[in-house]
Amino acid sequence: MKAIAGVIAAAALATVSVLAIGVPAQASFSQCTSNRACAWIDANFSGAFGSWTSNQSSLPGFHDNISSTGNNRTAYIGFFSDPGYGGSVFQVPPGGGGYFNWLDPRNNSFDSLYFY
Repeated sequence: MKAIAGVIAAAALATVSVLAIGVPAQASFSQCTSNRACAWIDANFSGAFGSWTSNQSSLPGFHDNISSTGNNRTAYIGFFSDPGYGGSVFQVPPGGGGYFNWLDPRNNSFDSLYFY
């Protein structure tokens, strides 16, 4: 009987240890903290993450590689298809964001970011 109790206690301790360690947090819109424009390289707010607090005439590391956007500011932001705020613009309203599927022409097409 003591052997069974010991096995049960060991299993319970192992379970508690696993729960205490936890699992890594998943990427999500909540990564985009206050007063920032944010981007992820994959859809569903996943993959490499970047955030900015000012205009960016180019987006090193994110050039033509953004599939999710977020705006945690009180004003609009614009993602432009060319460096230096050129080409097409995709405006994101305050508190807005979303992601693009591979058929969407905006997917993987942004090269600069403007804060309005």
